[in-house]
Amino acid sequence: MTGTKERTTLTLDAKTKEEAAAILDELGMSLSTFVDVSLKQLVRNQGMPFRPTLEVRAPRRLSREEVLREVARLDALTPPDVQAGLAALTPDDERRLLEERDA
Repeated sequence: MTGTKERTTLTLDAKTKEEAAAILDELGMSLSTFVDVSLKQLVRNQGMPFRPTLEVRAPRRLSREEVLREVARLDALTPPDVQAGLAALTPDDERRLLEERDA
């Protein structure tokens, strides 16, 4: 049974709200709906609707368009001689450089 809706005001960190809204938008859900669902789970479970954690998650994957925009932005900042050097790298060179970086 659905109760009467009531307007509630929340104070949120702007960056967190923006990031959460972007993720929820990809899931087809509004921030308001998410809060409503979370609170219903809180009541149903008589506890937190999720397991609080300090675990750091991998950042979200960028879309193809976002990657291309970032590559273009970085290319514009990279001097031509560096661009020529990067273009000359073979796949083996790239692998070796990444291995060295991660060592």
